[in-house]
Amino acid sequence: MKATLERSIYRSRCDEAKNAAQAFAITGLEKNPPNSRMMEFHYSFDFAQQIHYPSDPIQPGPIFFKTPRKCGVFGIMTEGLPKQVNYLIDEAVSCGKGANVVISLIHHFFENYGLGEKTMFLNADNCSGQNKNSAMLWYLCWRVFVGLHTSITISFLLTGHTKFAPDWCFGLFKQTFRRTRVSCLDDIVGCVNSSTVTGVNMAQLVGSEDGQVFVPMYDWVSFLSTFFVKLQGIKKFHHFSVDAAAPGTVICKEFSDSPSVVYNLGRLVPTGMPKVITPGGLDQKRKKYLYDQIREFCTEATMDLVCPQPEENAAVQINPDFRVDEPAPAPVEPQGARTEIKKRGHGRVQGQKRSCGHNSRSGTENLSSSFSDAAQEPIIKERRKSGRGRGHCQGRGRYNQDIN
Repeated sequence: MKATLERSIYRSRCDEAKNAAQAFAITGLEKNPPNSRMMEFHYSFDFAQQIHYPSDPIQPGPIFFKTPRKCGVFGIMTEGLPKQVNYLIDEAVSCGKGANVVISLIHHFFENYGLGEKTMFLNADNCSGQNKNSAMLWYLCWRVFVGLHTSITISFLLTGHTKFAPDWCFGLFKQTFRRTRVSCLDDIVGCVNSSTVTGVNMAQLVGSEDGQVFVPMYDWVSFLSTFFVKLQGIKKFHHFSVDAAAPGTVICKEFSDSPSVVYNLGRLVPTGMPKVITPGGLDQKRKKYLYDQIREFCTEATMDLVCPQPEENAAVQINPDFRVDEPAPAPVEPQGARTEIKKRGHGRVQGQKRSCGHNSRSGTENLSSSFSDAAQEPIIKERRKSGRGRGHCQGRGRYNQDIN
């Protein structure tokens, strides 16, 4: 079975990473010179479900139907130690969950927590918008081009079989989060760091509540698209490898035991760095919502930080082409005009207001007074003949008795 084969390869790479950590006496994550150790190491990364704060184990009833402040969680796991860095992304500094964000967080991780291995193995799920896309392959080619790694292999777990080490750390964090009162980002950092006894989980803030950025986001997609071309049919492959011996060339495999297919994605030698993306921050509507609806659930020490008062004189963008026209006058119906009467499937009459509930005698009298007996009888006969079930004026005893 293919899923069993792919899972066994993932586990074997994790075991090899543990052996490498023991051989080089590596016990923790710290900044190391890139491409400086002659070893192979394995990492995994994934997004967790976003969390909301303020949060209380004894949750107040009214906040259940509201939308508190959001915080995204992105984890990069070093299975050989094991250690996982959890990036906490407040909505004030969020730039979405696309390829630019994922690549920027991975780039920050290897700059500040990388172990300096020459050969790197990566694992992720099959999400094409975040992980499995041409931009990710371009970035790996770029790392090899500039000498940050010698060889990189990224593998994507099969759909339906994507449970791996980051999910384990996310689960431990969520258990602690649900038992702890959280009012700000610092409280979430405390939940992450205290979620494991041996310090497996580590927290890294991407930014603060007031919009200050700690981990910059880069426009990798626009930058790398000038040096590389897209890989067609990327979804059918699960393993991709790049090497410094053939920069710009990607070796693809559908499964671990499948034959290799080689593609050349490079067209120019990449130079420089991409532009920094500035987060949009909280808009005035969101700030007002947090201030009006969520502020009462914060502690006094954090309410001005998490739910600050929105600016009263904030600039509002107005479209100069927008124009409010006067409403057109309502059409006046000529006096004495008669609404056309049409038969409907369940005995309803278009243009006639129904003044009764279901089959009441008063409704029968109103209906009879509006039409002559000659006009009413064909409608009733046609309705009963259709046999489409009980309508508004059929199927209950009192009205049928009146008809009979």
